[in-house]
Parts: sequence; C-alpha cells; structure tokens
Amino acid sequence: MASNDDDSSLPKVMLDSIQDYSYVKSVFRHAVQKNLEIHLPEQASRETGKGKEDHLRVRVKEMLNELIESTFMTVQDNIMINGFDAKTALQDPKNSDQIEPFDLALRSKVQQLFNDVEDAQVRVAKYRKYVPVQYESAFSNSLNEQLTALQKIKDSPTVDESNPVNDFQENDGPPIDVDRYEQTIAKIAFLKKNIPKVTAQLEKTL
Repeated sequence: MASNDDDSSLPKVMLDSIQDYSYVKSVFRHAVQKNLEIHLPEQASRETGKGKEDHLRVRVKEMLNELIESTFMTVQDNIMINGFDAKTALQDPKNSDQIEPFDLALRSKVQQLFNDVEDAQVRVAKYRKYVPVQYESAFSNSLNEQLTALQKIKDSPTVDESNPVNDFQENDGPPIDVDRYEQTIAKIAFLKKNIPKVTAQLEKTL
C-alpha cells in the first residue's frame, strides 16, 4: 500500500511555458506586497525611519521574499512546464522550448478532421451496400437493350442470308456483318450471365 507521502498519483499543474510560471509567481508576489503595504505602509515606515524604511518593515519584507522563493521551490515538484518537470525546465529553459505550447485551436481543428474522416467512412459503408446493386441493374438494362437491338438486326427480313457479309443497310448506312453481330450477341449473353459473379467480386473489393 502506498504511503501518504507518495504524491506521484496526484495530478500536476500544467503550464505551457516558463513565462506562465514567471507570471504566476509575479501575481503571487504582488498579492504579498499588497498585503504588506496594508499592514506596514511604506510611507509610514519611512516617516518613522526618517526617510528610510524602518528595520521592522525591511525584515518582514525579507522574510516574505524568502517565503515566496521557498513556496515556489516546494511546488515545483507538482508543476509541469510544457511537458517537462518544472525544475528541469527552469534549469535549462531550452528544454521547455523544444516543444510548442499546447494549441487549443489546433486541437479543435484536428478533432474536426477526425470527425470528417468518420463521416466519410460512414458514407463509404453506405455506398458498399447499394452501389454494386445499382451498377448491376444499370449494366443489365444496357445489355438487354443492346441484345434486343442486335436481335432485331439479325431477324431483319432484308438480310441476304446467302452472303454473310451482306449489303443490308439501314437508312443508307454501311453494310452490316451478321456473323459478327451473332458473335457479339453470344459474348454479351456470356457477360450478362456472369454479371452476378462480377458484382459479388466488386462487393468484396469495395
């Protein structure tokens, strides 16, 4: 069981820079001096000491300065300056300057970027569900239209069956090779038959 003197588990005061530490110390010193002025006014002290601070006020001021230094030396163990122990940072200020102070605005921006990434992942998950189905439907409809059009050309009574490369023309267009169309129909039928397999593979890779 840890002893009462073990304060390693206690949270430490986090400061961004040595300037913050100096500012806190100056505020504390100012508060002490303000109370000193209330209880031992400098003007009254100089009047008593004939223009100089009397010995009592001088000694009290020295004791207060010693108290301030002693207090901040004691609390250094519980202070972190930009990720470094206060003693280490104060002994060599360059150490604490190696890392930039914590930036709340930057943290907020990074958090927003993470949120955008999560939203994008949700959209991708939705696309995986319905994009392959839409692709299959559109591709199948297109193939059906092509098959119907090619079948009409094949069954056209104007085709000269004695000549595979015939002179069938539609709207004065170029002659149509029926054998080539038959081969195309067979290939398209094969593709249509294998669409489900292709779709399944797409769903796995998306």
